[in-house]
Amino acid sequence: MPHETSQLLVTDKIRRLLQEVKNYKLPPKEDTLFSIGDGNQLDNSTVDLLAYFMQPMGQHAFGSCFLRTFFECMKVDWRTLSFEWVSVMTQVQTTDGKWIDLLITGRDWVLVIANRIRAGLDHPLASYEEYARRLSSRRIFFGIMSPRGDTAREWITVTYPEYCEALKIALPKHTPNDPSFKWDVFARDFIAHLENESKQPATLMTANNIAVVESHLAEIGEIKRLHHAYTEYILKELNERVQRISLSHLFVFFDAGWALATPEPDGRLAVQLVFQTPIHETGNRQKAFRIAAYVNGLTDAELERVNHALPTVSYPTEKQWHCWEESFTNSADAIEGIAALSKTLFSILPVALEAVA
Repeated sequence: MPHETSQLLVTDKIRRLLQEVKNYKLPPKEDTLFSIGDGNQLDNSTVDLLAYFMQPMGQHAFGSCFLRTFFECMKVDWRTLSFEWVSVMTQVQTTDGKWIDLLITGRDWVLVIANRIRAGLDHPLASYEEYARRLSSRRIFFGIMSPRGDTAREWITVTYPEYCEALKIALPKHTPNDPSFKWDVFARDFIAHLENESKQPATLMTANNIAVVESHLAEIGEIKRLHHAYTEYILKELNERVQRISLSHLFVFFDAGWALATPEPDGRLAVQLVFQTPIHETGNRQKAFRIAAYVNGLTDAELERVNHALPTVSYPTEKQWHCWEESFTNSADAIEGIAALSKTLFSILPVALEAVA
């Protein structure tokens, strides 16, 4: 262990801070169908989904609910507007080559929406304004939609949390009483997706959170050093214990929560070892340390022998992998467990493993 971490002490101040910080947990994100995929395309995919739900004549059967709710959040009286023959377009190019995220036109109005998820507001708003005014002499509304509440002259800001809360109130009034109505599920999942995007770390910092951090900067630094030392300790113990079994079996443990070994390029079997601390598994309420071995390429005879030798029976996973796993209440027992698991596996299986860079 490096010298700088050898003198770390868990002081009373650190203990008090660890107890206090429980009151300042950041809210977790909910997995949604819309949050799975290419994170670099979130701006575009969110706009496409907004466009779909804001189209009053869409197959979703919510009518103008999403559009009217947006106007309500802009403090615009939507009852003065016509929602017949509404056109919803995304990525509309202006005369000077810029791109409007969302352009919605009705009989007597135009709505321009600039959407921004994770970056600062860098839209060419002046270009959007000029294009909209040349496009029509109708009433023109300019709206900014973002998780943070970005503002600009002549533009009305609608934050994701504000829009989501309004939709939760309005949507049930427009949902058919039909258990097989799929669009209600999709719409609510989309709202959850928007709420997730408003939960970026910077947007979650309240005045209280900032005050707590700034009053304990020294202790937080000590905790970070302590965590780094703990990680180094876990990795050191894992490597030493597993490599005692056989010097021909070399492993690279990427983090305190994961261990991985792979076969030589021409090997028949593939083996992966996993070590998880309580923070590496979502919903780990028991605060357990989990170990597991994943093996691919087993013959029926090998599978039977390993199942007979290990205390737990394997279960199949995707693509012909088999998994054996156990849970422990502390890291010492879990390290002993993964060492025993490795010893049993490599006494039965004809594998030659090499380190992964």
